[in-house]
Amino acid sequence: MVDWGMTLAPADVRVTFKVSVVTVMLNTLHLAQDAENYSGLGDFVYQLSRSLTDQERADLALATINLDDDYAFDFQDADFPAFLNQINSMNDDEFLVKTYTWMSKKSAFTTYQDILHNKDNYTAFMSVVAAEKAEKGHFTSPELWERNYDLVQDPAKLKRFVVDFLGSMWEKYLHNEWYRTQNMLTESINAFSQINYDALSTPELVEFVTTRDMRGKEYFEERMNLGKHFVFVPSPHMGPYISWFHCERLNHDMIVFGARMPHNASQKSPALNRSELLVRLNALADETRLRMLEMLATEGEICAQDFITTLDLSQSSASRHLRQLTASGYITERRRDVAKCYTLNPQRIKDTMNALAQFAE
Repeated sequence: MVDWGMTLAPADVRVTFKVSVVTVMLNTLHLAQDAENYSGLGDFVYQLSRSLTDQERADLALATINLDDDYAFDFQDADFPAFLNQINSMNDDEFLVKTYTWMSKKSAFTTYQDILHNKDNYTAFMSVVAAEKAEKGHFTSPELWERNYDLVQDPAKLKRFVVDFLGSMWEKYLHNEWYRTQNMLTESINAFSQINYDALSTPELVEFVTTRDMRGKEYFEERMNLGKHFVFVPSPHMGPYISWFHCERLNHDMIVFGARMPHNASQKSPALNRSELLVRLNALADETRLRMLEMLATEGEICAQDFITTLDLSQSSASRHLRQLTASGYITERRRDVAKCYTLNPQRIKDTMNALAQFAE
């Protein structure tokens, strides 16, 4: 893997750019599991989601419960087969605790022993997790919990399932895609590594690399204020979105972002330039999203419920469209009391048209 480290203001914050097959492909599997909730992801995510057999789809849902973010941190430098070999060599109980590190981050957490070895407690805990997911429009299946609880009681069996499933996904779907896109990811971090970030604050750095403004969002502001080491990992599959993981044990933050070239980069990458332009144009290539932009241009700030009523949308459909427009930078979001409200960002539209004109020159 390729890794550049550099120091930026404040002096005790370190940033690393990294190409990581484990991070990217585990994240891609999570995206495929949740693809129906997002528009504008990389085509491969939707192709993967459509290609899965019914059994693979059920196993993917089960596997994603058992893939804690810590795997992305601890195996970020491994190739995928070596990653699977290292999991396979873990002590069974060590594997179980590592797999369920995510539980300790939830407010309902008591102890692993209490939750994982008592079915009623496990079901109650997962119900709390499901309620949190439902607030974001994501849902989990109680039937899935039943199957997973049975696996948890036999950590060796659970480990075999995870290793065998990931190995199958790697050989059948992920292997060729990784080697198709690896050079493009290397080009991205090569370009970002040439830039001096000394004058940037942490929020400015995050915005520069990802093109996403995280200020005003409570969790991300906290992480930007407290973070000491930021690891940026480009992915060919993220579209306009980012995935942000925090590892308390290491006090590292990992941000997976859509692979791109920095603005005003000295070198050019036709593949990356096409990829970023497609991400931007994809957000505009939909009648509902265009109508949303038209409403904002005419009326100014509009709250989510007004889009739902005027355009006769379901809440999940409106959320999906607004999520893509926000991630693509065409609109900005703010909380007004309990409502999410949006305003147009005309500069982003101008930037996209300029990028398209430069591409066609």
